[in-house]
Amino acid sequence: MAAETVKITKRKEVRGFALYDWAKSGFETSITAGVFPSWFAILFLSANGLNIEIANLEWDADTVMTLAITFGALIIAILSPSLGIIADRKPIKKKMLRFLTNLGLISVSLIALAPYLPVSTKWSWALVFFVLATCANNLASVFYNSLIPHIGSEDEMNEISNFGFAVGYLGGCVLLIIHLIILMGSNYADWAFSLVMATTGIWWYGFAIFLFWWIPEPELENEMEDVGIIESSKIAFSEVWNTLKEYNNFRTLFLYIFAYFLFIDGINSVQTVGAIYAVVVLGLGTVDLIIVVLALNLFAAPMAMLFSRMADRGTTKGVLQLVLVIGTLVIFLGLTFAPLEPDTRDDYDIQFTSNEDGSYDVNVRSGIKEIAKDPGGDEQTWAKNYVEILPLEQDSTSPDDVLKWKISEEVDGEVITFVKKVTDTSSISDFIQQLEDSRFSIYVSGGVVGDTTMVGTGNPSSLGDEPLDQIAMTMRDLVWAPLGIAVGMQFLLLGLMFGSIQGASQGLARSLFGKMIPESRSAEFFGFFGFFGRVAAIIGPAMYTFFSLTISSRAGILSIGFLILGGLLLLYRVDVDDAIRVAEEYEAGLKNNKSESE
Repeated sequence: MAAETVKITKRKEVRGFALYDWAKSGFETSITAGVFPSWFAILFLSANGLNIEIANLEWDADTVMTLAITFGALIIAILSPSLGIIADRKPIKKKMLRFLTNLGLISVSLIALAPYLPVSTKWSWALVFFVLATCANNLASVFYNSLIPHIGSEDEMNEISNFGFAVGYLGGCVLLIIHLIILMGSNYADWAFSLVMATTGIWWYGFAIFLFWWIPEPELENEMEDVGIIESSKIAFSEVWNTLKEYNNFRTLFLYIFAYFLFIDGINSVQTVGAIYAVVVLGLGTVDLIIVVLALNLFAAPMAMLFSRMADRGTTKGVLQLVLVIGTLVIFLGLTFAPLEPDTRDDYDIQFTSNEDGSYDVNVRSGIKEIAKDPGGDEQTWAKNYVEILPLEQDSTSPDDVLKWKISEEVDGEVITFVKKVTDTSSISDFIQQLEDSRFSIYVSGGVVGDTTMVGTGNPSSLGDEPLDQIAMTMRDLVWAPLGIAVGMQFLLLGLMFGSIQGASQGLARSLFGKMIPESRSAEFFGFFGFFGRVAAIIGPAMYTFFSLTISSRAGILSIGFLILGGLLLLYRVDVDDAIRVAEEYEAGLKNNKSESE
């Protein structure tokens, strides 16, 4: 009876552990990857237009967001080892996990307030609390992962970890589908984005609570005195330094760690900047992004299992190299993706069609980008100047006197495209010239203006002004356009390729490392390994920000590709057998010394 009680208790603990992954994955999948990047781009645009000038440099939404992410990653890298030390020495795992979960809930809930703030502060408010929520989520993982050894035996840990991983992927996808329904059903209203943020926080805490109920605070066999952040930092970095001193004894192992640092930084960076790159540079909308994230997550788990089986039949290093080759290809393919040029009338943002009486009917396509809401900005200026020839209406959601596109209207209970009749056509040509440097495209059919088309230089499909654009233009002309593959499908292909290696890269890298370390020092070396994994979240976003500012966003993406390629080349030089031999000799030496001392 007692044995059965223990079994039931353990099952509850495992379920509680997995439900926390279900809870936090909602934030990672739905907010970090699926919704926030496109929403942030909208908020940034509304306040600033295409970019803002800081330190004589033009900052786009993607560079601003990646810089903030880099700052957050730096905080995580600094605090994670210290918090790990504290977790190992004091019975506060659940207390800290609850605190960080509450911090995540509060941060996400505060993001939801962004639409109700002045337009100039919406984007910065949302970004600050997004970074804070991200830090809370990643730091919570330190304490969350530390619970595994207390839930199951060493033989059960992999099973428990993988179960949590699978449940987490499922939970993230379920919440993302719910949010897709909310956004599409509301036509992407501000309140819907607020609801998405708020429900993510509720989801996070609501399912996390089962862990707090079902898993007791683990007991420590050798509890130590109170250790603060400063003291724990000293201990953590001292342990890292002491491990580094072992370089001469484990040269091959350290070569692998450096290779890991490079390629995992690149892979983590793709996860970090890929979404905002797709929104700002490729022009993807929220729905496209959500579909890609869903496909990626559904594809990642089975592909991780496939690569794991391949490693069992071959070599872990060989399969890991294959994974990194695919990862490098993902980056280089990212440079080739480009929105197709408008082809038919319906592809253009603003459409003027002449009538027999000399007037024009004008409407805008359903997927047109919003007009920036900054009352003093360029876009609001030309909207007010040309209000007589454009389908516009007052934006009731903004406290300022701003205009937005009028896309549809309800007639006899049916929602149809809104069409405005323009009788004074004299300013249409001036309007087209005014928008040559804009993000919009214009189509004019017949009438006094004649058949005319214009694609603004700021439109995602307008390429050629930046370095590396030629690659995208060539691929578009030779492949994407002839096949009729739009940029959404292009990015979906990229997402599936990345999904195939997302989980495998982490699992194979950790497995290979475990084979090359001395068994008696596994905790020390895995702690060292984990430290470099967390630090590796910094370099890639920082490089993307730098190269995007100084060259172009495509150059920023290319720099991440060289990180993965550098890691791949170093991995090629890692002699796994030699590292295993060194580890075995080290263990044999310890046994001999022990025997001699006895």
